Amino acid sequence: MNASLSILQKLKNQFLKSIANKADFHVAFAPFAFTLTNEDFFFLKNDISSGSDARKYLKEQSEFAYMANSILKKPYIWAMDSDNLLYTAYKNILQSAETIDPDMLTAEEQVSIDKAKAVLFKGDETDSVKYQKYKECALKVSDIDKKIIECTAKKNAIPATNKSEIDLLNIDLTNLQNTRKALLIEWQTKGSKSAIESAKKTYDTIIFSKVNFIEKWNDARDIKISSPNALTDEYGVEFLTTTCIPNSICNYQAPIWKKISILKQEIATLTQQCVQEIPSEVLAEFGNVEIELDAINFEYCIIDILRPWFDESVLNNKNWKFSDDSMMLSEGDDSMRGEMPAYPVKIILSKNIELVYTAGSQKNEDVSNKLKNGDRVFFGPLLLKTIPVNLQGNKLGSYRVQQLSTNQLSVIAKVAIQKTDATPKINEGSRYKMVELISKEPQAAMKRNVEVRSVNRINVLSETKATPQKIAPVAAAPMLVNSTMISGVGRRTPMSIRAMPIDISTDIPAPPPTPAISTLNGKVVDEHNQPVELAEIQLMNTNNACTQSFLSVSDGSYGFQNIEHGKYNVSVKKTGFIINEKIIEINNNINLDFLLSHQPVLTESFQVMAVICKKLPKLPNPVSGAHYI
Repeated sequence: MNASLSILQKLKNQFLKSIANKADFHVAFAPFAFTLTNEDFFFLKNDISSGSDARKYLKEQSEFAYMANSILKKPYIWAMDSDNLLYTAYKNILQSAETIDPDMLTAEEQVSIDKAKAVLFKGDETDSVKYQKYKECALKVSDIDKKIIECTAKKNAIPATNKSEIDLLNIDLTNLQNTRKALLIEWQTKGSKSAIESAKKTYDTIIFSKVNFIEKWNDARDIKISSPNALTDEYGVEFLTTTCIPNSICNYQAPIWKKISILKQEIATLTQQCVQEIPSEVLAEFGNVEIELDAINFEYCIIDILRPWFDESVLNNKNWKFSDDSMMLSEGDDSMRGEMPAYPVKIILSKNIELVYTAGSQKNEDVSNKLKNGDRVFFGPLLLKTIPVNLQGNKLGSYRVQQLSTNQLSVIAKVAIQKTDATPKINEGSRYKMVELISKEPQAAMKRNVEVRSVNRINVLSETKATPQKIAPVAAAPMLVNSTMISGVGRRTPMSIRAMPIDISTDIPAPPPTPAISTLNGKVVDEHNQPVELAEIQLMNTNNACTQSFLSVSDGSYGFQNIEHGKYNVSVKKTGFIINEKIIEINNNINLDFLLSHQPVLTESFQVMAVICKKLPKLPNPVSGAHYI
């Protein structure tokens, strides 16, 4: 059972226990939890229209608007989709839907209006006797209410020591209140208060609510094209202002994060609860890596999405409809069917995720070996961090989550969506477009692409179209095959497999040549040319995403051995320093030093784990028999 589901279920429970109307919300998880930083939210506290960094802040806001306005199309799974954005759907509905004709009544409305008018008016459209008496009583009660307010204010202004004057005012107040009670009885009996107000409500609802709705609909439509709500991103694409609270999310180590610790028994309970609540085909999207854990520690926060241009009450109204009666805005349930079944209202973020594993577990040992040898391993929606090759095994007691830079995400995206046919072009300038490409693929297949090395000797035996050679038939017996040489691994690990009987005439391809290897060494220094110890140097193969890491030692030096030739993304980072990242080509031994500059503004990374959506009722739900235009 995948313990990663316990994190998702815990986050869901934390949200649901804070609200009363749980049925109004739908929590959808990100099957690929991508990385953001607090720097991505600097637009919340800066001017996006002017200044040297205005373009940067505009880009941040457009990207957040893109992320925050993606409409769910699949239950429990949240994925960004530029074809299904809230402001696009909202705009199309406001511009193309039919609205009710306020001048035409249905037969049922006409009957109700006639009954109301019989109470309120005479045949000549003047006020009825009851309505006249109602207005007289209302005026008397209003006058008494004013006198009570004046008398109370006068009493409160008198010093408490002036008891005699206060007593006189109390008598006046009692008399006024008794008079008011008598007037209310007269208003109810002679002024027919209940009947008149019921007729007025019917008349106003039918006649004026339609007019008011049309005005509100037009206002909502107009606000979409008026500044400052409509903006244009760096690619010339229109988007609408979307922000969030708390805006302190852009501060380093803001006090909005809450710490969570899930112990072993609760991990099992939460995982089981998630399995029971979410369909199996959805759970399959998160993978099934088995790790035995003693605890999961992390921090989380929930941010609220703000949209000055969006008005749910406009949509949640009977006075509009689609021209096509078969179209639905929402089915009013968790099916996510419709043009806008639910819209995002909150985003759940997490950081500092630590998976404290059970000591002595073979499963954990296998995962640790993979992470140290350069394999990519997903823990549900989270990509686990590679273990530095020079870190002593006894110094490791937990797994951490990989924070992906935009360049690293580009590599992961390319590997994730690799196919036999033409791979879609990756927009390396937009992290969100890359996440969208990944999320459009079946997540299980995407993760398998990232986790399985693109060059695998065992698979090559049946897939490579090399010059064939004849071999003699063999019995089904164990044989040893060397695993693929990967970046940063200086040894070959024998792996036992069972050979299948092969006919003498069977052609099999020759094994590929042993890949060429080199070394990468160097030092990490700061701007004062002082060595930086414990800086993490990550080496990611851009062809297959295999990753090795090394922690610089006391003199700042690092060293990778037996690296396959090819292109690599190299990132060097340490808390408090600006990340130094570059793409290098390795085809011989290289000595490469890195400079780390101290970070003037501290930043931190976190993952987007889930989106909380507000479910709309079954919409549209137009007035039966009404005329729409």
